[in-house]
Amino acid sequence: MSLRRAVSASLLAALLTSLSAACGQQHTAAGAPPSTSAGGGSPSGTSASSAAPRAPTAPPSPASPAPPGATASRDDGRSPAGRIDTGLAYFASAPGAAPDLHAVLRDRADLDAFAARFGRRGQDIRTAATDTDFSRTALVGWSRTTGCDHWPSASLVRYGRTLALRVPPHAKPPPECLAAFQVVAVFEVPKDRIMWQPRFADK
Repeated sequence: MSLRRAVSASLLAALLTSLSAACGQQHTAAGAPPSTSAGGGSPSGTSASSAAPRAPTAPPSPASPAPPGATASRDDGRSPAGRIDTGLAYFASAPGAAPDLHAVLRDRADLDAFAARFGRRGQDIRTAATDTDFSRTALVGWSRTTGCDHWPSASLVRYGRTLALRVPPHAKPPPECLAAFQVVAVFEVPKDRIMWQPRFADK
């Protein structure tokens, strides 16, 4: 073999070795996995906010509906509801001394306590209301001074939460009297028409 051919063969072998090494490095770089951050973050070039889907914003919840049958109530103390009693268990309008008082009587014990305030007349009140069915009916006891005004009867009316007495037309009182009249009335009222703690009109 000539010297020129030997040199050419050596150069060719060296060139092939260099090319082979270069191709191996390029192949390794192409197959390497993408790098990630030290904290396990998103791949380079991708933000965390774009990688994770954003939770949809919940629409505002509608207001809770009112319970069935519920209605808005307006209690201004003036709106009339009209007469609420179904009659009188006891009524008296006569001169004499008696306490001015009013109370809702929901059972026999309430009735006895009210009647006890009127001395001997108390038994008449108990007797007149003895047949009251307190499971369906409440009594409203009311006594007040009417001056020289003699009332023939009375009814019970409601304005908002306020109870008041209503007197029918009657004779004009005399210009002066020797003793003031006192009205004592015990009204019968269905329980569904009476509030638990009503107010009472002064006059």
